[in-house]
Amino acid sequence: MKLNERIAAAREHAKLSQEQLAKMAGISQQSIQKLESGKAKGSKKITEIAIACGVRPEWLVYGDLPMVSNYFKIKEISNINKNKLGESHDENDWGMDIREVRHKNFKYLISNLEKSGITRRQDQAEKLGGLFSSTYISQFLDGKHIVDNVAKKISESLGYDSNWMDRPQWHEDEQIFSQYIEATPQPGYVLFKLFEGAAGMGTGIRNQDYPEVMRTMEVAEWEVRKKLGFLPSPGRIQMITGRGPSMRPLIEDGDIVWIDTSIDYFNGDDYYLINYGNETQIKMLQRRIDGLYVVSVNPEFKEWRCEPNEIFIRGKALVHVGFRRF
Repeated sequence: MKLNERIAAAREHAKLSQEQLAKMAGISQQSIQKLESGKAKGSKKITEIAIACGVRPEWLVYGDLPMVSNYFKIKEISNINKNKLGESHDENDWGMDIREVRHKNFKYLISNLEKSGITRRQDQAEKLGGLFSSTYISQFLDGKHIVDNVAKKISESLGYDSNWMDRPQWHEDEQIFSQYIEATPQPGYVLFKLFEGAAGMGTGIRNQDYPEVMRTMEVAEWEVRKKLGFLPSPGRIQMITGRGPSMRPLIEDGDIVWIDTSIDYFNGDDYYLINYGNETQIKMLQRRIDGLYVVSVNPEFKEWRCEPNEIFIRGKALVHVGFRRF
C-alpha cells in the first residue's frame, strides 16, 4: 500500500471527509486531494493527519504495522470531529484532555528516573536538561499545567520530536528511557545522539520519522564551542550519517552531519535534513521566483522543484561543522 492509499484508508478509518480532515490537520482540502491522488509525495503535516485519523504516524508514513496502537483509543468519531473542528476542546483523540496526557507522560518519565535511582528532584531536573527548577518538577507532578513550549522543550531534551509529550508514552517499554538515563557525559564533555539510519545524499534513504538512537557520542566542550560558537541545549543538536554522492565534495559518503533541530522550517537558502515521501535526505533548499527547489552540490544530480507541503524539514544541516567518516 502506497502513501496516498494509506492516507485515504486512514481517512476512511476515521470516517472523515477530505474537508474535515484538512481542517483538523491545518491544511487545505486541495492538499488532501493531492496526497490521496498521489500528486503530492509527502507533507510536513503528516503527523497531524495521523493524529486526526487516529492512526500511528509510523504506519501512515512507512506502512509499519500496526495501523492503530493498542493504546491509541479513540472515542466516537463525532466527538473527535467536534473537538478538532472547534466545537469543543476538552478532549483529544485519546479521549483525554491534553493536560492529562502531558501530566501522565511526565509522571511516567519521573517514575522511570526514580526506578533508576535518580530520586532527588534537583537531579531529575538536571536529567531533563536543566530546563526548570526542582520546584517545578514537584508542581508538574502535582498537576500544574505543562504548557506548549515546556512540553516541546521536554520532548526535545529527551531527543524526541517536539510533539512527543502530546502522545501517550506510558505504555512504552521502559527501555526507551534507559539510554537517556544512563548516558551521562564526563565533565567537560557534551553528549550527542547519533541516530540510526543514514541520510541519503542521492535518491534518498528510507528512514523512520522518529528514528531510534544508535549510539551516543561525547565531544569536548572546547570543540563544540569551536564548531558551533556556543554550547547547545540538550537535544537541540543531533547527528546523522550522510550516505551517497550527491553532496560531494561538501559532504562525503560516511561523514557525520550535525543537525540543528531547532530550525525545523525553511529559514532561507541553506542545507537541511528533509523528509520527502518515504525518504530522508540532506539537500540545499533554495527559494526562487517560481518556487522552492531541492539542490545537490554534485552537478551530476539535477535540481528539482517541490511544493512546500511535500517536504518535512527536520532541521538545518550544519555541513561545515561535522566529522569526516567518524
